[in-house]
Amino acid sequence: MKNLKRKNTSVVVGNPGRLLVLAKMGKLKFSDLRFLILDEADRLTAQECREETEELLSFIERETRRSGNLCAAACSATVGKKTAAQLGPLFETAEIVESEDHEILREKIEHWAIFSEKRRKIQTLRSLLAAIKTKKSRARTLIFTSRGDEAEMALSRLLYHHVNAAGLYSKSGKKPLAGAARKEALDSFREGKVDALVSTDLAARGLDIPDITHVIALDVPQDGEVYIHRCGRTARAGKRGIMVTIGDETQMRLLASLEKKLKIKICPKELYEGRICAPLPVE
Repeated sequence: MKNLKRKNTSVVVGNPGRLLVLAKMGKLKFSDLRFLILDEADRLTAQECREETEELLSFIERETRRSGNLCAAACSATVGKKTAAQLGPLFETAEIVESEDHEILREKIEHWAIFSEKRRKIQTLRSLLAAIKTKKSRARTLIFTSRGDEAEMALSRLLYHHVNAAGLYSKSGKKPLAGAARKEALDSFREGKVDALVSTDLAARGLDIPDITHVIALDVPQDGEVYIHRCGRTARAGKRGIMVTIGDETQMRLLASLEKKLKIKICPKELYEGRICAPLPVE
């Protein structure tokens, strides 16, 4: 709040709720606002955040109406019609600009599928983590589950077997890790102190860590946009990456439907004697 009083403050970063509180207190003025960026726009318009986002946009629209100099942009790896429709009056005449994300999804990322029964998933994960390690380079791996309790179980079993890993969720498994504990986990991952980071989709939102070589999913999302968000953690800044899904028969069928929907090629793989290889053809 002290920094906001300075005349040379040019950029303010915050979530909609906090920015709205400061604006109502008179500590944050929007009358001279020139640029508004909504990052992770699909999350900001989701049910749990929509009300605060819409109220903030209305507040900003009222204060900037006279100047007419506001340039606004909403950014996300996935922006559907529903998200675009909920962005409020500032985005009624918006132009949708798509980056070459499909090129990255299809050409820069290898998509693998490894079959595993549910009871053997963590064992398969451990074998996969061991197989992707090479003498020449160190794998940096992000592991996804949909639910916090599943992430907690996966991490505890990895640690029990002395796998160098950390987690991005609270001990209760009901919400993402926050504050100093989250920073410690991320710093350990960035600095190479741990090779694998276990996270939920929610906890990994906005995560930007360079040089993630592998993304491993322990389940298959119903929504193709979630799959795209998971893939987006690798193959950044022109590099290549690998997206691996470990699942049982039901999940493999769901993955096959995503393959058609997203127009990607998913290659089946199996683990054999510590190596990753294509499965042998069935005679």
